[in-house]
Amino acid sequence: MHVVKQIINCVDNITPMDAIAKSQNVGICNVISDTLNADNKLCRGKLWTPHRVKDIYKKFSQIYIEDGGEHCEICNGLDSTNENPIILCDCCDRGFHMKCVRLAEVPEEKFFCSMLCHFKQF
Repeated sequence: MHVVKQIINCVDNITPMDAIAKSQNVGICNVISDTLNADNKLCRGKLWTPHRVKDIYKKFSQIYIEDGGEHCEICNGLDSTNENPIILCDCCDRGFHMKCVRLAEVPEEKFFCSMLCHFKQF
């Protein structure tokens, strides 16, 4: 969720990225995606695109405005700790506490919140 917070912060506030976007005559989502890719922060194992940055912003900015942070779809809790982080489904982007979905550790591969989401990937 650190990347989501970074995206929201860069879009909502004036940051050094705005100067880069203006100098290159591109949108802020282009600069954010380039920065994330340069930092080797992949989006589900793939490079970030400006479109994906925009989608993440649209999806999560309202949650942050209304709740002050991300929430779990099961318990509606907002707290995300190292021991019990909120992880996102690789299909629908909904967030879940690791313990709420009964996982002992964060999956190294993709995480799907349901069988329906898992089969949508094929």
